[in-house]
Amino acid sequence: MVKEKQTREVEIIEAALRVVAREGYYNLSMDKVAKEANMSKGGIAHYFSSKKKLFKAVFVKFFEIIFLRSKRSVDEVDDPIEKLVSFVWLYNGDDPEVVTGYAILFDFMSIASRGEEYREIFKSWVQSWIDLLKDIIGEAQKKGILKEELDTDALSRTISAIYQGIGERWYLDRENHSTEWAISQLKNSVYNLLKPYLIINN
Repeated sequence: MVKEKQTREVEIIEAALRVVAREGYYNLSMDKVAKEANMSKGGIAHYFSSKKKLFKAVFVKFFEIIFLRSKRSVDEVDDPIEKLVSFVWLYNGDDPEVVTGYAILFDFMSIASRGEEYREIFKSWVQSWIDLLKDIIGEAQKKGILKEELDTDALSRTISAIYQGIGERWYLDRENHSTEWAISQLKNSVYNLLKPYLIINN
């Protein structure tokens, strides 16, 4: 019974995610989710009593998908420094997950700017990225690539902010911020940021 409930919740969240990706949060309705999930509106309400609760679950799921994909991209790279610039798929305009992902992210940030509970979800997601980057920097330190005396937390937050800032420009104004520009600036920014901490003999 519990497993069946979890399965139905996942199905509803995934249906809502498709609706949000296609139409945006402000056009999301329980009716549309019910239709997308092939369920009744009452059936949806049995699992999620309000649009707000459903939308929070949708964002948690969305952030989980993006983070796991990022983790896979890191795992495919051996060199720790290259791992820090391995998320270039975030600037792939031909990737449907990326294109809809930014639209969803902007919707969420708009809501989070006015709601503390949504802000907590965002902060948790950002912290996941920071923890991932801190692990990579720690790996580089163990391998003698980066100096031990550096503020790992601050460095990770800065790298995370670089990714997000470049991504926003790329997504909203691709005419002046191309994919080539995004990847080039990402790598240059991160490499220059790391330069003072590199162990020269490596």
